[in-house]
Amino acid sequence: MSMSVLVTIFVSLVIGMVLGIALEGWWPQIQRRVELLNDYRIGAVICDSVNLILGVMLILSPWVYEFDTSVHSQNALATGIVVTSLSLASFVGFAAWEEWGNLMAGLWLVVSPWILNFNGSTKWYQVAIGVAIAALAKNELWFRSAAKRNSSEKSVASLTPQKQ
Repeated sequence: MSMSVLVTIFVSLVIGMVLGIALEGWWPQIQRRVELLNDYRIGAVICDSVNLILGVMLILSPWVYEFDTSVHSQNALATGIVVTSLSLASFVGFAAWEEWGNLMAGLWLVVSPWILNFNGSTKWYQVAIGVAIAALAKNELWFRSAAKRNSSEKSVASLTPQKQ
């Protein structure tokens, strides 16, 4: 395993832990703001932006980390193109199918090292990126469902007569 891949995985894990600790305290506030706004676009834009960055990282990773020119590179490149395309498409029009596509691409990155028999650092690099992509897509789907729940609750509440 090359040192640059180890450093990347270590930095990703440290950033993930720091974000996890920070979100633990901020999460209730974030949930209240999302529910108050009744608009999932803020969270969706953040998730899509990070997925776009991760997709570009996947596209560039065969050259940056000098992966083999075999299935390792092809898998990272193809999945990176899919994630980047879906993330760009979600900036044009918000729809659930982009997030389901990113979720499937992330899950593919998680299981593909064992299906395609990867060895070494490439395996864990793609698993880490896949977990992040899948988690962000899941969060965006959650934002969408929370926005739909809030809008349906408000529409039902507006139909019920108010006591005076």
